[in-house]
Amino acid sequence: MHIALHSKSLAQDTFPFVTQLLQYLHQQQTQLFVSPPLQTLLSTAASELPPMQPLEQDLTHLDLMVSLGGDGTLLEAVNYVGTTATPVLGINTGRMGFLATVAPEEGLAALASFFQGQYSLDQRTLLQAETDGVTSLVPNFALNEIAVLKQDSSSMIAIQVC
Repeated sequence: MHIALHSKSLAQDTFPFVTQLLQYLHQQQTQLFVSPPLQTLLSTAASELPPMQPLEQDLTHLDLMVSLGGDGTLLEAVNYVGTTATPVLGINTGRMGFLATVAPEEGLAALASFFQGQYSLDQRTLLQAETDGVTSLVPNFALNEIAVLKQDSSSMIAIQVC
C-alpha cells in the first residue's frame, strides 16, 4: 500500500504522535511518501524514523493521503492529490477541524479501519477555474472556494460562471 503524508507545521508536542503514526504505517508494510514541508519538519525529529520517500509528481499510485494539521493543511493535501480521486484522511493537529475531523488520539484507529476496509468516504466536488489564457492557474481546481482577484484596480473584469 502507498500512503502519503503532508503537514506544513507541527507543534513540538505533536512529534510523539507523528512518530507513532509513522511507525504504525511502517509496521503495516506501507510505502511512505512525505511532502517537502513535512520532510523538513521531520528532519528535526530526534527519534529514528522509518524509511520515507519524497512525494513524487505522479501520485496516481497512492492509496491514501494523510493530512496532519487543520483545514488549511487538508486543503493543501487536496492540491497534492488533485483529481486522482485519492482519499484524504485529515488528522486534526491544528485548531480548526471542519474538514480535518479525526483527532490525533483517534488517528491510529482510523488508519486501522482504512486497512480493514471499514470506512466510508465523504464525496466532495472540486471546483475548476479557467482563464482566457492571459494568466495560468496552477492548480486550476479547488475544494472549498476560488477567489477571483484583479491586479489592476482601475479596470473592469468579466467573470463567467458555468
